[in-house]
This record gives sequence, C-alpha cells and structure tokens, in this order.
Amino acid sequence: MNIIFGDGPDTGSTLVKSPLIRGVSLTGGNQTAIQIRKDTANDLHKRLSLELRGMSPTLVFADVNIDEAASVAAFAALENSGQLCLSGSQIYVHRSVYKLFLSKITKLVLNTCRLDKELGPVVSPEQYAKIRSYLVQAEEEHATLEVGQIPKEVPTDGFWVNPTVLSNESNEIIVGREDICGPVVTVCPFDREEEVVRLCNDNPKVMGAVILTDDLSRQRRVGQQLDAGLVWGGCWLGRELGAGFTDIRATGSGLEGGTHSREFFTRLRAVHLPSY
Repeated sequence: MNIIFGDGPDTGSTLVKSPLIRGVSLTGGNQTAIQIRKDTANDLHKRLSLELRGMSPTLVFADVNIDEAASVAAFAALENSGQLCLSGSQIYVHRSVYKLFLSKITKLVLNTCRLDKELGPVVSPEQYAKIRSYLVQAEEEHATLEVGQIPKEVPTDGFWVNPTVLSNESNEIIVGREDICGPVVTVCPFDREEEVVRLCNDNPKVMGAVILTDDLSRQRRVGQQLDAGLVWGGCWLGRELGAGFTDIRATGSGLEGGTHSREFFTRLRAVHLPSY
C-alpha cells in the first residue's frame, strides 16, 4: 500500500486520471464525486465506488421505552461530534410522546455530553462555519434551541461546537434534512406511520435509518418501506460485517461490506487448463 499526500485538484486528480489506476473508491462530498466522474469518463475500465455524506433519521414510536429511546437517539446523533455519514441528526417522534421524549433527550444531553470529555471539536474551520450557518438559518426558521447555542462567528480556542438539540413542529426546517456533520440534532413530531415513512423517503440524503419500537411487526414493516441502505431496529451502528450495504440516491453509488467489497477491489479471471 502506498500513501500519497496532497490536495484534490492536483494530486487527487492526477491519480484518478492515471491509466495505471483501475478503480477509485471515494468517501467524500458530492462535488468531489462529480469531478471524479468527469475525470474518469473516458476510462471505461475504471470502477468507481462513491460513498458520499448522508444521514440516518431516527424514528421513535409511542410504544418504546422513552428513556432507552432517548439514549439510543442521542448516541446516534452525537457520537464523534456528529461527524459520521450515518449520524442520526434528525429524530422523528410520535406526537403522543413528543414532549416527553424531548424533555428526556434534552436532560440527557445536558448531563452527559460535555465538550472535551465526551465530545471533541469539529474537524476544520470550514466545517465550523457550515454548522454555524445552519444554526443561524434554523433560528430564522423559528426552530427552538432546547440545548446549545449558535457558536461565535470567529472561534477563539478551537473549533468547538456545543451539543445542540433543536425542536420544530413543522418538519420543514432545512437543518433537519441536511447532512450537517456536527453535534446538532433536530427533533420533530409525526402522527402516522405512513407519514414518517414519507418524510424519510422524501429526503435523498438518507443513507440509513433507526427504528425504535417494541412492535417487531412494525419494525419489519417500516424497515421494508424505507429507502435506505442500512436500517437498524432498537440500536445504532451495530453491523454484521458480511451483510454489506449499498449507497443510494444522493448518498452515492456502490456496494460495500462483506463479499461486495472484495468484488470491487478484485477482478474475476478464468484460467482454463487441458484435462489431461
């Protein structure tokens, strides 16, 4: 294995265009993926696996244990300061338990998610500015800041963003539908099962989903309807590594995990020998 350091426009583009390169696997953003497709358009032999940023909404139904649901949902939203392509940055809660859940997750985040202990800084000044801009927009859209605040425009001691819980009853604020990639989670209510399935499937950036219910029939039924490459029931980020998953819609293209990864990084070759 060779590791080559450099930037995208020069080093990365040169590598991608090289005739010696037979495949390109990317974990990154949409614009980088589009540029790679352009750079390799004339190389019919090159394989591409493009895993782009996405998010995983959490669906909380009324029959679940609310304390356990709040714990799973907070973990999904804030692990690694929300800087994962499968972060649960949007939580949909059945309206009958919405206020109770909101109070539970707010208290949980206040008591257990502390900067420099459980949570670290975000990765760059650009990411810090992006998260701040989303929070400013959320305030303009009349979302309620249950926990956290809008960070300073110019950071002084590093790129620290306080864990933030937003609530909004309209289900239409932009921050809840974006892959914000920071310690920010939006909590919204829903009334019907088919409604929450539609809300999830209307977002092309959904990569996975978390279903929190004690009804296994509902868990299976909802999971089969969701347009997501990964679905968890009662947990988050646990995986059978051999099962694999697929990137879909705005989250990219390609199959990963288990034999799917092996097939991408290897070539099938048939060698025929005489029978004597």
